[in-house]
Amino acid sequence: MSQLIGKLSNTNVISQAVYYFNTYNWGGPQYSSSRYELYVQENSYIKLRELSLAYNIPANIARKIGAKRMTISVFGRNLMYIYRTIKDMDAEQTTAGSRWFETLTNTGTNPATRSIGFMLRASF
Repeated sequence: MSQLIGKLSNTNVISQAVYYFNTYNWGGPQYSSSRYELYVQENSYIKLRELSLAYNIPANIARKIGAKRMTISVFGRNLMYIYRTIKDMDAEQTTAGSRWFETLTNTGTNPATRSIGFMLRASF
């Protein structure tokens, strides 16, 4: 049995760089026979993109400053992910270009901007 194991053992030693190049091909799968399944990921997500809460101020209070109507509101954009299959990656940031290989990762893109604000609307 030990003779059989000795004949089947792997004696081909390659560097880590060669292994990763052959497996993942840093240039992308279009240049070699690298494994396409390593590039294809399920990208499902549920994202809280915008939340807005508003309150209409009563007309008698609005009239005290000369307004017919007043509304105050707070809003937030790109607040959080509720669910996502790819951790630590903004699913909407993989649109860095128009060619297919530019949409594989979010490398070179800026993160989505989270914004929170306050708004006062009045009609006179």
